[in-house]
Amino acid sequence: MIMKQEILENLLTILRSEQKVELSCVNDILSDNINQKSRRQFVDIINCLRNQSIRKVINPHDNIIDLFFNNLKASLLINIDECNKLTRLEILPMVNNSDDLKSLYDCLLELEAKTYLCFHDTDEQVRTNSVGEEFAIASLIKVFVGVIILEAVEMGTIALRDTYKITQNDLSYLSSGITEKNIGQDISIQELLSYLFLASDNTAMDILLTVISDKKFVELGEKISHELEIKIVPTKEILRRAWCNPSLSEEVWRENAVKDVKWLEGLDYFIDPKLLSIFIEKLMSYTWTPYTELSPIIYKGGNAPGVLSGLWGNKYSGKFVYFILNRDRPFNIIEEMYCYRCVFNFLESNVKEKKHG
Repeated sequence: MIMKQEILENLLTILRSEQKVELSCVNDILSDNINQKSRRQFVDIINCLRNQSIRKVINPHDNIIDLFFNNLKASLLINIDECNKLTRLEILPMVNNSDDLKSLYDCLLELEAKTYLCFHDTDEQVRTNSVGEEFAIASLIKVFVGVIILEAVEMGTIALRDTYKITQNDLSYLSSGITEKNIGQDISIQELLSYLFLASDNTAMDILLTVISDKKFVELGEKISHELEIKIVPTKEILRRAWCNPSLSEEVWRENAVKDVKWLEGLDYFIDPKLLSIFIEKLMSYTWTPYTELSPIIYKGGNAPGVLSGLWGNKYSGKFVYFILNRDRPFNIIEEMYCYRCVFNFLESNVKEKKHG
């Protein structure tokens, strides 16, 4: 117990550091049993929690660190190995009841943002404090791109097995799947769709925007919803103007992309949020999607500084829920975890089904 207290004190000192924490600073407190990727995730969490507006206090009774931000509270739980080194950090936010749509909406309003919340069951229920306004949706735009390409497959315009040869010019910024090592390789439409939905890969989206003509893309989008009037530009174009100055390093791009609010300058994807319902319903109607062999619950998120959004759907029941939050300052890690915990509670009561007969 005393040893765990010492670990908490060491961790608290690191969390209060004014300088960015590097992996070399925390290697000594991390278990030898965790891999390099997990070590980097530890560092990412620590740097997020270094935010000076998040108050951190050791709770000696429960052997945790209490985290406070405005009216939100969370616990930082730690696991240690037999050598008293860290194996796991978990942020557990304290949330009120969010089992029904009204209580979930009230919870989201705590984040002081322009808010849109929709739950689709036998009918559709919407809660918003910004009626008739467009919202920035970040990576949720990939739902629109993916559904239009799936519709092109359905119509026979292209096939899932069709391939595309990746070039240097195809690579977008901050890509999370396709990288320079894939240059010169052939990739199928099916693989591109999996990268798009499951890895939220920017390069996959930009390539998929080219596999059918602009005219056909618009035509299929309008076929799904005649109200879809957005021109979807490549991620490369928006990211370069927002955070990814080509003369700077990727490390600087990634730092900028979590702290600089750019949607207020028009550097994001903007939609009438009610259109998302139409495209989610369409997504869940296809025989094959990248989610088919996975969980019955589909998920897609979209985050950028000042933009927090996500959708979840049950492909068996057809139920789905999505939310979009926009505000003029970034969401910190406590706010994000609070938001997702509230939504997860709602999912357990309203969207997930224990068994499918």
